[in-house]
Amino acid sequence: MSTNKFSWIVNNTIKGLWSLSFRSLIINIAQICSVLVLAKYLTSEDYGIFGVINSVLGTILFYTDIGIGTTLTQKESEPTKEELQAYFGIRLALSLSLTLLFFICFPLIANYYSLSQEVSNLKYFGIILILDVLPSMNMINLNFQMSYNNVAKVTLISALISYVVQILCAIAGFAFYSFFIAIIVRSLITLIGLLYYDRRFYLPTLNFSQFKNQYKYSFAHQLNSIIPVTKSAITPFFMKMFMGISEIGSIFWITSLVSIPKIVAYNFNQVLYPSIAKLLGSRQESIAFIDKSLGYLLLILTFLFGLGSTIGEDLIHLFFDKKWHQYAFLNYMAAQSVYSHCLAFIFLSLISSVKLPALRTKIETFFFPFELILLVVLMNFFGSVGFFGGQTLSNMAIVLISIYLVKHYLSRKILTQLLGSIIFTGASLPAINLLNLNHNLMLKTFIFLCLFGIYYLFFYSGKFFQKGMR
Repeated sequence: MSTNKFSWIVNNTIKGLWSLSFRSLIINIAQICSVLVLAKYLTSEDYGIFGVINSVLGTILFYTDIGIGTTLTQKESEPTKEELQAYFGIRLALSLSLTLLFFICFPLIANYYSLSQEVSNLKYFGIILILDVLPSMNMINLNFQMSYNNVAKVTLISALISYVVQILCAIAGFAFYSFFIAIIVRSLITLIGLLYYDRRFYLPTLNFSQFKNQYKYSFAHQLNSIIPVTKSAITPFFMKMFMGISEIGSIFWITSLVSIPKIVAYNFNQVLYPSIAKLLGSRQESIAFIDKSLGYLLLILTFLFGLGSTIGEDLIHLFFDKKWHQYAFLNYMAAQSVYSHCLAFIFLSLISSVKLPALRTKIETFFFPFELILLVVLMNFFGSVGFFGGQTLSNMAIVLISIYLVKHYLSRKILTQLLGSIIFTGASLPAINLLNLNHNLMLKTFIFLCLFGIYYLFFYSGKFFQKGMR
């Protein structure tokens, strides 16, 4: 690879990471404010209704893409007009068909989850599926050109506006409808913003020969999407066997709190792994790139999830209404579950970026029934705690297998940092609890920061780390 091309990829990646990191910070602050306000006006049942319906819509949405978008983004040459038209056409046709299917099947979904008649109007919100498809061509173009700054601006503005709409709707008494109204507003703002930065908008075509050609190369990416998406739809189905809609809602609520740092991992995936795919051909450059970027990502995730695990329960008691205090004990288990999910997501994405998508599919296919069985067994005995425990165990098993498959791209240094991250994130709260500090938030935070400083010196400081590696 030429020096100029390598520098271009690295520079655009760095700019993209800074842009998306800044976006993440602002969005996280807005999300925290939104959760605090919504907790005053909404109930766990509202979160449960949103969770189960949104999981169905999210699953359908993924099936409208069938992996072609990822394939076009990671191509070496820029997608042609014909490719974009065929992609847009098939996505639009699928979204229209699946929106109609959602409308027809909605009464069955509502009946299974024992939802009240008040939710009947949610069947019209299937329009979200169509709105999400409209800017797909522009998103592909901007991501291919590595125009992450523009993408970050659009997603930041749309997210902030949607949170404001969400809060206003909740205050106005729209209950669970607040979430779906905000999603529609967000989709419309995203469409307008992406069209502003990339004004190419081609009419869709149903070019089946072009689609067949694209589908052939996107098949592996399609398989990679099917398992996690299907899992997100089926999991609430199994949860209903052991829990009511309010308890399911409490899981979605506590997960929404601890998932705030997850956007960091998703942003890194959006920027780093397309870059790694472009760097392949020079293994040493790829290893160096992975080594540095993944090291920083692990450091950020360790701090955020470690801190959240340590003081999250105290923050719930401090800032939220008493109706939510009964769920505060789930904070630690939920944080470990989401942290392990981020690790699994990162390493599965790394497998795909080094041109091994078929292996990723095999891993996810194997662990899909394993996780469901594990969840059913543990939820039967431990309820919501068993749900988070099952997810954590399954995710960590995926991490171990994934590391083995991409071990040639991982240095000893990054493996040591990963081990340190897992131990520190899981052990910080139990270690601090040994001091019997009860709900002394300030002291807990201070001790955590001291422990994190020691962790950083040992696993990241050059002087200490080199000694440890010897």
